[in-house]
Amino acid sequence: MQRHQKNNGWRLITADQIFPREILARLADTPLAERGAAFKDFAENSLSLEQEGSLLWLSEFSLRMASAPDSLENWAGSLLAKGINTLLDAPSLACTARFFVLAVDQMRTVPTGAGEIYAGWGWS
Repeated sequence: MQRHQKNNGWRLITADQIFPREILARLADTPLAERGAAFKDFAENSLSLEQEGSLLWLSEFSLRMASAPDSLENWAGSLLAKGINTLLDAPSLACTARFFVLAVDQMRTVPTGAGEIYAGWGWS
């Protein structure tokens, strides 16, 4: 959960305000590519991001970092530093990706596969 300042006080943002439970439940057992596209759409429509390049690539980078950081260096290659710096400039994307990964892991009906840290996040 995040806190946003409002009128010199704080208001709590619930998980359902980030990703409604019914959307997470529907996405939990969908193919990884479909979940990645849904995350990209959410980021595009809900987060204020100023980024250069492909939001689809940055979304996958965020999800990989949150779910399987050991796969990140080989996948990103020479763009690894750029991806990390972009997330340092846009921590809301990194935090949202982490929440999304954990929520999907908890809602999946299929168990964790071989080599997966979180269920449903086996990148190939």
